[in-house]
Amino acid sequence: MVTMDQEFCPDCGGILRYHDRVKRIVRTSFGRSYWIYISRKICTKCGKKHRELPDILLPYKHYEITIIEGFISGKLSSEDLEYEDYPCETTIRSWRSPTSV
Repeated sequence: MVTMDQEFCPDCGGILRYHDRVKRIVRTSFGRSYWIYISRKICTKCGKKHRELPDILLPYKHYEITIIEGFISGKLSSEDLEYEDYPCETTIRSWRSPTSV
């Protein structure tokens, strides 16, 4: 039976059910970071696992979305004091590449 609050697999349309949770680091300004738990759901049809990311994170990224967007748009640079040594130039270049994010 399908209920209103049920979620469906974006790949096959099967029903997702809770599987487990994983720890993920979130990196912020001034070199600070903290850990959060992210729920994973598994599709009852195809068996694929899907993470429920909060709005502050992008898939496969550790930095908050506001930091990534700031560096991509050019509003932030490595000269900004709160980002002085963090993230590194290589990471910033990868965010700006068309295949990233």
